[in-house]
Amino acid sequence: MSNTIIDNTYFTVNAENGDRYDATEQAIVLNSTTTAEQMITVQNAKVGDATMQENFNGIIFEASAGKGTITVEVKTIGSHVLNVQIGNGEPTMITKLERGTVDVPYNITAPTYVYLYASTFGASGTPKSAAVANSVLLYSYKVTVTINGIQVVTCDNLENSKWYTTDGFQLQGKPTKKGLYIVNGRKVIVK
Repeated sequence: MSNTIIDNTYFTVNAENGDRYDATEQAIVLNSTTTAEQMITVQNAKVGDATMQENFNGIIFEASAGKGTITVEVKTIGSHVLNVQIGNGEPTMITKLERGTVDVPYNITAPTYVYLYASTFGASGTPKSAAVANSVLLYSYKVTVTINGIQVVTCDNLENSKWYTTDGFQLQGKPTKKGLYIVNGRKVIVK
């Protein structure tokens, strides 16, 4: 999964530090941290190049222009926090001792990269480390943007969710045909 683009989402992890996908938790585990200095380098790099791989561990995706919300389902362990950074803005640092969701509002005028990564409480100047007692478990994320008063989900990792037809029949996985479906209690259009 390291240095991989899936559905317009860039994933990079450092397996040597214990970053991985945990099938039992169904979460991405981030033990590696990214510092403020590294983020400056990352924001000036092209997604997927060597500079990105050397300085960043986490997820990058693009949010559409407009007013919206990024919702993350996360659990933080030890001194690690989840950072949700929109473009070059200050990151929102999230600590969640129990698994739960947090909403991060945004208002942007152009499509902008969103960075999800782990850091420690004193992120600036802190080197990457692989402390097993310090982790971020990222279960899911989604982006909801409001266009003309209508909320539209533009990015959502629904791969492990249960999908249903509008008649209430459960599918074996994410549908392959276009149509209207129910997932996580809401209607989703597959184009």
